[in-house]
Amino acid sequence: MLPEGFIENTKDRGLIIPWAPQLQVLAHPAVGGLLTHCGWNSTLEAVSMGVPLVPFPIVSDQTTNCTFLCDVWKTGVPLRRNVQQKVDSSDVDRAVTAVLGGEGELLRKRAMDLRKSASLAMRPSGSSSTHIEDFMSNLIKSRDGLNQLSSSVANAQIPKSLTRVLETQNLL
Repeated sequence: MLPEGFIENTKDRGLIIPWAPQLQVLAHPAVGGLLTHCGWNSTLEAVSMGVPLVPFPIVSDQTTNCTFLCDVWKTGVPLRRNVQQKVDSSDVDRAVTAVLGGEGELLRKRAMDLRKSASLAMRPSGSSSTHIEDFMSNLIKSRDGLNQLSSSVANAQIPKSLTRVLETQNLL
C-alpha cells in the first residue's frame, strides 16, 4: 500500500505501525489532532478524549459524522477533494496547519467542551444512561420487543454497558 522504500526513507521523521491502542494514543498530551475517516468508533474516541480532527470521510455515515464534527460541533477541519476526487498535499497542509496552528486552540477548546458533555451524558444520571434505561423499560413492556431482544442477544455480541443493564433487569 505504501510506495517502495517509504518506511525506510521516513524512519527518522515518523513511525508506522500496524496497530495501536487508539484511546491511549488519543489521551496522550502530545497528540494535537487526529486524521480520521470519521467512522463512528474513531469519532466517539476522539470526542471522548477531546481531540480535534482532520476528517476525511469515504463512505456511508462518515460524511454525516464529518458534518457534525466540522459544521455543527466545530471540532475539525475537513480535507477537501480536488476535481479528480483526490486530496492534494497542499490541502493536507492547510487542514493540519489549521488544527495544529492558530485555529487549533479554538478547536481544542470546543473538543474539550464536547468531551465534558460526553462525560456528563455517560454518568448514571446522564442523558445516555437515562435514555438506555428508558429504552430498556419500553422494551420490557413490549412482549414482541423482548422476543426480538432475546434473538438478537443469542446472535450477537452486545456492549458491556448494555449487558449490565440487561443483567440488572434479569434479561440475561
